[in-house]
Amino acid sequence: VLSDSVDEKMYPYARVLDEKVKSAGGQTAFLMTWAPKDGLKEGFKTYSREQLQSTMAENYMTITNELNGLLIPAGISFMRCMEEYPEVELWAPDGYHPSPEGTYLAACTAYALVYQESPENCLYIGELDIELAHKLQKIAAELVLGDGGSETVKNPGNNQSLAYQ
Repeated sequence: VLSDSVDEKMYPYARVLDEKVKSAGGQTAFLMTWAPKDGLKEGFKTYSREQLQSTMAENYMTITNELNGLLIPAGISFMRCMEEYPEVELWAPDGYHPSPEGTYLAACTAYALVYQESPENCLYIGELDIELAHKLQKIAAELVLGDGGSETVKNPGNNQSLAYQ
């Protein structure tokens, strides 16, 4: 699984790693990370979390398409969770790393993609409240496996679609 702060500068490195993965008989999986909680300030420019996540998603989809890899859309699941449950704190206090809730959501998203089955009702919930764990499981399942009502984005590596609004 390749994960990085993604922009076009990482593409050459992704290509090299992808060659190594394929030569060993594997398939590259990209973990789409999440934008910083408060966005990013570079010099005089400020980028919102939504702007950054949109750019990151586009870049991850571009390299995943090119390499025929798998895309684990954890960053999109973060955004979906923020829309549906804004009270859930997905980031650690530093605003960059995931909280236990964010980690669990990313893991549920990976599980749904890799196994092509819903993480809903998974018995392992770590230290999370069961109700919250079920919310996070549902977000991951609907995003990756679809819920019949969402627009979908094709996941190039396995011909699956990602439900994305």
